Amino acid sequence: MSKISDLNYSQHITLADNFKQKSEVLNTWRVGMNDFARIAGGQDSRRNILSPRSFLEFLAKIFTLGYVDFSKRSNEAGRNMMAHIKSSSYIKNNDGSEIMKFVMNNPEGERADLSKVEIEITLSTTTTMGTRQGHTAIIFPQSDFLSFRYEGKSFERKDDSSLHLITNKVLACYQREANKNMALLLNNHQLNWKDAIDYNELLEKPLASTLEKIKKEHLLLMPHVCDDTIPYLLGEGGILEEINDLKTLHDTRIASGTEGNDEINNIKINLSNILIDSLDDAKVNLEKVIDSMLKTFLKLPYINDVKILEWCFNQSMQYSDDTTKIKHARSVIDHIDFNCDQSKIAETLFFNLNKEPYKNSPELQELIWEKLVVYVNDFNLSNQEKSRLILRLFDDVKLVFDKVPLSILVNDIFLKDFFMKQPDFAKWYFYQLLKSYEGEQMYLNELGYVYGDEEKTKEIVNKLPGYVVKIFEEKIDNELKIRTRKMETLRDGKINIYDYINEKQLEKLNPPQDLRSAIEKIGWKNRPITA
Repeated sequence: MSKISDLNYSQHITLADNFKQKSEVLNTWRVGMNDFARIAGGQDSRRNILSPRSFLEFLAKIFTLGYVDFSKRSNEAGRNMMAHIKSSSYIKNNDGSEIMKFVMNNPEGERADLSKVEIEITLSTTTTMGTRQGHTAIIFPQSDFLSFRYEGKSFERKDDSSLHLITNKVLACYQREANKNMALLLNNHQLNWKDAIDYNELLEKPLASTLEKIKKEHLLLMPHVCDDTIPYLLGEGGILEEINDLKTLHDTRIASGTEGNDEINNIKINLSNILIDSLDDAKVNLEKVIDSMLKTFLKLPYINDVKILEWCFNQSMQYSDDTTKIKHARSVIDHIDFNCDQSKIAETLFFNLNKEPYKNSPELQELIWEKLVVYVNDFNLSNQEKSRLILRLFDDVKLVFDKVPLSILVNDIFLKDFFMKQPDFAKWYFYQLLKSYEGEQMYLNELGYVYGDEEKTKEIVNKLPGYVVKIFEEKIDNELKIRTRKMETLRDGKINIYDYINEKQLEKLNPPQDLRSAIEKIGWKNRPITA
């Protein structure tokens, strides 16, 4: 049953002199409710005169789910009502409760005082049961001091999602359906008009309305249109620019601080996800705008969103040459805050870089590893958990690239106490070094290179062609780096490596004396005694 709860109205109807005026007000309210509810629920008007609950029940349902399929016939009335949203407002109280209001045009109200209707959705703070209580209401303003409120159905949320974000998701569902109608309209124009289409004129009103609504935080329009309209929609002053500028628009309305910034960032990411979904559905050519879009998405907060990150890599693969792809990938890696959500970002990054031309780019290999391991020592993990994370990252690198770069293999992260103080991990690391060292040392042995023998080195250099000398010098440098790291591992790890390299294998390897001594004196702790 509806409730007329306005205090002024209650006082107003107690006076016999005002009985006629009371009847007019009540009749106005009934007519407005009837018209509003009839469109919302599609029921017969008589049942809805005092019961516009159908639309509020619809709202309670979709705000419980956070999703609605507006293409279903059963939701057609709800979709029609959503089309009349004119603006919105959002309040987050100090206690964490939230209020979202939509101002809607009443499409059936003929009188001036019926032209506006407010839909109110509230969400409480989290209860002791871990839920949040929501409520819906319709408010019919009659004057500055008088309004009628119809209490609707309550709902419940079992997560901590902001009412703001839930609203954006619901409206995104509506907008995707509305986009199809816009696309149909524009595509029909494109097919049926023989003369050139004035897209600016055709899109001027929808786009202007959209940008205004984005500023008010509640709606995104991205029509599925042809290629010619994309620069207009996504260029200077377009939709993405409006999304990116949301922070400055809200500085005066949301208190400064982490919570307020997080709220704005989440809204920007949510709207951007809607945008890229729409672009993918539209299958349009983004060549004219992709550079500026990728540049925008390099910034916070977009760069730490996995979906946007993957979308940017896919677009770079489609629109860029190899040099530009590498440049973009470097920029992405430089900008990513891996500490934000390292595992998901790393997984996305590795998946997208496991293809040409990224696969064998040494500069990308080294850059990725440096970014990945820099935070590991700061994570609130046990020593074993940190070590396992390092091993997993190392395996990921091996899967992505044909050969793990030496710079990764000799990275200082492997010498950290949390890694070296665990024999199993230290032995694993020594084995990786040994396998890499064998390749470098065997090459040098075949050339007759002897560490420390300068005359022999000069002799080798003089008889080799220039390009081979370059390889030879690189091998010498690599051998020294790996040898040094192996000796450090034997010293700090205090491990027995006889199972990896015995006397016969050591002679074949023929390392310099310092490494030979370290293996014999430190690494062979349980060497079998022979007669």
